Amino acid sequence: MIKIEGFELYKYTLVPIFLGFTSAAAVALMLQLYNVFNYIFRTIIVDFSYYLIICFPLLGLILSFTLNHFFAKYKESGCGTDLMIESYHHRNGIIEIKDVLVKTFSSTITLGFGGSGGLEGPSLLLGGGISSYILQKLKPKEIKLLYLCGASAGFTALFKAPLTGILLALKYHIRRILKKTLLFQQHYLRFQHIFSQYYFLEEKVFFPQE
Repeated sequence: MIKIEGFELYKYTLVPIFLGFTSAAAVALMLQLYNVFNYIFRTIIVDFSYYLIICFPLLGLILSFTLNHFFAKYKESGCGTDLMIESYHHRNGIIEIKDVLVKTFSSTITLGFGGSGGLEGPSLLLGGGISSYILQKLKPKEIKLLYLCGASAGFTALFKAPLTGILLALKYHIRRILKKTLLFQQHYLRFQHIFSQYYFLEEKVFFPQE
């Protein structure tokens, strides 16, 4: 088997393809579940009373909080994006499948019942979490790399935007590097902008006077 920096070739070809199909299937199932909850929400609102539009998002939040509190190991609420990013940067892409399923289900309930937000967070978490579960037998370095493949595949399956999924994975991968390398340039540009305003536009940006 051909070696590429310690990885077998099939881990760069066949495994990502399998993760892509699996993540896409999971996201499709999540969308069907969301449609069921949203259908219940819209049907009851139309058939009974539009005032229930206030009650259903609250009910969704209560159900979501209850599921997270009693069934998830990671108790923090949210759409799943934070947990996905934290797992990548601090746990080498290793995440409890129970947390993935519970948080995806609770987010789907919240959104289906009229809560604010979107399905991009749950799709990232679901794709990455299922990939992490499948890749348990691999080394942490391998899991961390392929974990992003599953997360971006879930995101791509939701929005049908492959290039966006690729750029998203690259963003998470190089985010920490960019923060260190571009720190000086960012501050330099900020000071340049301030002095340009002060000297050329004569704006009192330092100490405004009324």
